[in-house]
This record gives sequence, structure tokens and C-alpha cells, in this order.
Amino acid sequence: MASIEWRGENACRIVVSCGYLPNGKKNRRSKTLTFPEGMTPKQRAKEAQKQAVLFEIAVENGTYLDGEKITLREFTEKWLTEYAEKRLAPATVVVYKTRIEKRIVPVLGHIRLSKLQPHHILEFYNNLSNEGSRLDFTYLPTGKLLDALPPRGSKDALFSVSRHTLNKIKAGNPTNKDTALKICEYCGMDIKAAFTVTSKPLSDITIMHHHRLLSAILAAAVQWQVIESNPAQRIKPPKVKKKKVQSYDDEQVVQLFEALEDAPLNYRTMIYLVVYSGIRLSELAGVKWESLDFEEGTIAIGGQRMYVAKYGTFEKDTKTESGVRVISLPLVVLNLLLEYKARCTELRQQCGSQWEGAEPGTSFIFLGDRGKPMFPLRPSKWFGEFLKKNGLPKIVFHGLRHSHASLLIAEGVDIATVSERMGHANKSVTLNTYSHAIKSKDRAAANALESLLESKKEAKI
Repeated sequence: MASIEWRGENACRIVVSCGYLPNGKKNRRSKTLTFPEGMTPKQRAKEAQKQAVLFEIAVENGTYLDGEKITLREFTEKWLTEYAEKRLAPATVVVYKTRIEKRIVPVLGHIRLSKLQPHHILEFYNNLSNEGSRLDFTYLPTGKLLDALPPRGSKDALFSVSRHTLNKIKAGNPTNKDTALKICEYCGMDIKAAFTVTSKPLSDITIMHHHRLLSAILAAAVQWQVIESNPAQRIKPPKVKKKKVQSYDDEQVVQLFEALEDAPLNYRTMIYLVVYSGIRLSELAGVKWESLDFEEGTIAIGGQRMYVAKYGTFEKDTKTESGVRVISLPLVVLNLLLEYKARCTELRQQCGSQWEGAEPGTSFIFLGDRGKPMFPLRPSKWFGEFLKKNGLPKIVFHGLRHSHASLLIAEGVDIATVSERMGHANKSVTLNTYSHAIKSKDRAAANALESLLESKKEAKI
């Protein structure tokens, strides 16, 4: 039975006895309540009784977490297990785990939740913005290592290192310590000779992402009644300068289409589909032939297919409920899809028993060489190499989606329609993301009005 010990008019301590400890002492759990000003004695007593019952149930069920004893490290483990892994997308969980394990926990993890103060968090953010102060390092491959690695495209693969990761390193991109050690073991090289270790400061936007994550974790601690307030809410994170999204204008898209004339049909079809529909890379990898309605000239988006390290390739629902949508397609895209479908049928006949996928036209639209669904990240990699080869301006694959929205806005399509085609949760997302396109349209409107009125004035002179 929980007991209530009053400590003045507006505070009390609830105590629950849990038997005895091995040393013979009573095992107790306690919780202090502070009531807001203005409550009557009767209201305080009623609320105390209610909280005492809830506290006793939590202690008996083993769900009570003591903010005086539990550290941030211990709580984040519980938050990841009981909330993040059950409710958030796998890709999001992977990113969150990296930020927690590599940065947040090494610096703040030892602090008890009740003792975590705003100045601890502020100092953590300041350290992330200073070169050499981060506890996670990046490992940049040296020329000596690159000479020792098997050439790109080689079947000689490193044990427990994915082909995608290996190819990124061969291209000169940095990696983490675990991967660096595996590669050094494979090549028989010392890590100091194989990699240059760096610890660059994080950008303001990345620090902002850490702030949002830490704030969300501590908000859960408040909701679960582990702590009374969220110290992260009393911190102002760095101001982030809004960056213009990467996209092509109409002339650049025309140049892209001209270069695609000599590209493989599968990639040409993918690029056209994204430019004319604005779908995400993960949605592109997940579309099936049943999603297409050639009579109506539409494609239905209802899911995604993506690859996440440690999870592999999997299918999931769209990012938001509004992501489920039907998008109209022009004839040029529909014809390309039909042409690609016929090509897949030819490949199926050529491969014979070596065909590893479903019958063309019955499952995923975009396939690998032998019929298996394409690797979700493959279009992005191919696109980067294609742009470089053809001397086109560099943008990421997602920039094609941005190009779709920017071009629609530039042509005067209303924001509601653009937002619906993009699958945004609300119009404000569209407005904030493509404000540059809207401003340019606003300038054109001002110039058009000036031209109209000035011409009227001149006509009267």
C-alpha cells in the first residue's frame, strides 16, 4: 500500500514498500509531487491519492523509472526499445541510434536524468561545433589504401563490408572506425597508414537534428513521469540558414532529357517518371505494374521499398497518410513504361531458366538484369555517374523531385495541387520548401502588373 507523506501545503512524497533487500533493509520506492498554486486542500488530497495509486501500480509492474537514479544512457536504451523501434521507420531508428551512441551518450550518458541541466546540453552543442571536440571520428582512405583495395566492380569483396560501403570508400569517401578496422585487417595495413583520421565540427543543421532528438527523448521522460520538466526546452539551438533545394530549371531538364536519349531504357524511364511525377526514390523502387492505370493515365503511390544498413531491403507504408496518392502522368511517360515492359519481356525470354524474378508486368516495375527487384539505391548511384559523364550540373537524385515541384510552381500551378502531387502532409511543407520558386513567381507577377499599368498610361499620352 502506498503511503503519502505531506511536506508543506503544496508538496508530498509517495512511498511504496517493495519488501526487503538482501541486507535486511526495507526496499522502498518514492516519488515527490509538487502541486500548482491555487489548488484547494481537497483537490490536493484527491490528486495525491490518484497519483499514489498510479505510482503503486507502476512500481508493482516494474514500469516505474526513478529519475533520481536512472542515467540518460539507461533511459535512451529504454526509449529506443519501447518507443523508437516500435513506432518509427527503420531508417529513422538507424540515424537516431548513430547520434545517440556516437555523440549524445559518450558526453551526457553518465548524468542522472534529474541532474541533467540546460548548461550540460548547451556545452554539448558548443562542443559539436568545435573542431576536434567530437568523440566520433571519420576515417578518410589514403592513396596507399586505395591502391591496395580491389578495383570497383570486382567480385573480390571484403568480409562483412557491404559492396555499397566498399564502393563509397573506393571513391574516396570517409567511413567509420569499425569499417576502417575491418578493411585494415583485410589488407594487412596499419590504420594510420590506411586512413587519415579527422574530427570536423558539425554543421548548424546537424546540431539542430541532435537537439530535436535529445528534446524528444527528454519529452518522453516527462510524459513517462521520470522527470518533471524538459531541460532541452530551455536551450536555444543554433540558428540554421535555410538552404535552397537542389533542382533543375526547364532548360536544364531539357538538356537532361537530350542526354538520356543514349541512356539504358530502364534508367531513362525512371528519370522521366520522377521528373513528371515527383515521386521519391523509395517510392520509385516500390511501384508495381498494378499501380498503373494506362486508361486513366495515372500511377497510384501507396508504399515504399528501401534499403537501410543493418535492416536490409524492405517494404513499408508511405512516409505520411497524405503520401498515399494518385498522380496523373503524361503520354510520354506512359509510352516509355510500355516500351520498358516489352523490353523486360524480351529479357525474360533471353534469360530462360536463369530468370530469378516474377513474370514481367506482374510485380515491381523496375528490375535488375535477371528479374529481381532493383536495389533501391541503384538509381541514385547511376544518376550521379551519368551526370558527371555527360557534363551536366550536379544534383542528387532527390533533386529531380524538387525539380518537379519547382517547375510546376513556375508554371503557375496552385500550391494545393503541387502539395497533393508531392504527398506532403500539408501545404505549409510545400510553401517552406519551395519558397524560392514562389518568390520568383511573385517577382514575375509584379513585373507583369507594372507592364500592364505602364502600357495603359502610355496609351493615354
